[in-house]
Amino acid sequence: FTMTELKAVLRGLPRRKAPGIDTIPGEMLQHLGNVQAAIADGEKALGSTGRLLIRKSGTEPLIRVMGEAEDKALLDSIITKICTAVEQAA
Repeated sequence: FTMTELKAVLRGLPRRKAPGIDTIPGEMLQHLGNVQAAIADGEKALGSTGRLLIRKSGTEPLIRVMGEAEDKALLDSIITKICTAVEQAA
């Protein structure tokens, strides 16, 4: 694949952002087994058909859960599970 072809494919994948939870520091994710398990399960389910990005917001006091995937329903389910794990850990 050329870089142009790769960019075209990535731009074509559906994107979904989920709102984060206020007052949760990003470092918290390193210590939360259920959150880490939900992320690992999501990455395994997506395989090579998508990707996840979970990070602390640089401008707001919240955790950002974002993903891209070919299968929107699968991505929605994974993001919901990760957000639920973060909420339960809060």
